[in-house]
Amino acid sequence: MAGPENAMKYKILIYLAGPASAEVIADIALCPCEAVKVCVQTQPGFARGLSDGLPKFIKAKGAAGLYKGLVPLWGCLIPYKCFLSSFCYSLLI
Repeated sequence: MAGPENAMKYKILIYLAGPASAEVIADIALCPCEAVKVCVQTQPGFARGLSDGLPKFIKAKGAAGLYKGLVPLWGCLIPYKCFLSSFCYSLLI
């Protein structure tokens, strides 16, 4: 897709785009589960698990509340995953 010349020219950016995009997709999928899990663990009697906690969470905080911690999560995990991936790649080659 990038072509051989551009692939060599932008090799580092291409290697960093992989873990960054994977982390974005994973966090979007898992952030609602994590938000409900935190409420279940920190508020006694809130719910027994995800199946009954998710509707209660949405009633209490709205659907947008499921993704309230997404940006701070990205600020922490995307640089970490990119560094880890590039560091491991540099050790392998």
